[in-house]
Amino acid sequence: MSRPQRPFPPGRAARGLALALMAAGLMTAPHAQAQILKNGSFETGDFSDWTVLGPTDNAGVAVGAVDLGSPTDGTHLAYFGAMSDTTTLQQDLGDLFGDFSLSFDLSGHTSGGFVGGAVDSGIDEFSTICCVVTPEGQNHYQFFFTGEGDTVVRFNFMTSQDGEFATLDNVVVERAGGAVPEPAAWALMLIGFGLAGAGLRRARRLSEAGQGRAPEPGPVQASGSLTGGSATRAPLRST
Repeated sequence: MSRPQRPFPPGRAARGLALALMAAGLMTAPHAQAQILKNGSFETGDFSDWTVLGPTDNAGVAVGAVDLGSPTDGTHLAYFGAMSDTTTLQQDLGDLFGDFSLSFDLSGHTSGGFVGGAVDSGIDEFSTICCVVTPEGQNHYQFFFTGEGDTVVRFNFMTSQDGEFATLDNVVVERAGGAVPEPAAWALMLIGFGLAGAGLRRARRLSEAGQGRAPEPGPVQASGSLTGGSATRAPLRST
């Protein structure tokens, strides 16, 4: 007679599914960096989330190319033309602690147009990170800094030549090396953790129930004889 197949334990099946979901969540691609700075590509069509200090009569946000600069993320960029004084564009990022990167795309002329960019993070003075004069054309820059509290990113523009413009686009501040999973990956991992926890609770309940249950009796054998009209029965024993 063939031996019946033992069903796969449901608790083990649940744990296997949970592990599979957590692994799928960890492998879900792509991973996205958490952008901290707001409106870094000026896709609102204006300087929303930024603070502009100084003259603004020749500064703004445009659609498409301006002078030597072209949009690098979306369809807009910020431009800064001839000014009577330095125009400052800055954004307060709040408290940041740890290592971060600042990257941006900048265009200008060798005759001048960009005085410098700086990051202030929990210190009294802004530390200049780039460029008394930009190289001719459009260039990509990336710098690293350590957050030590309230952090402000600042760009200073000073263009003296009529008809020449500096442009800025794709400003990104993110944690250095800090890729974070997409929402779908988080969902898979959370479901996996939930199933794993449910499987462990079920296994614990079954274990506790098994420890408190009396053993099932086996087959019973009995024998007896009649003596003087009375019956005697041998003690019951389990086999």
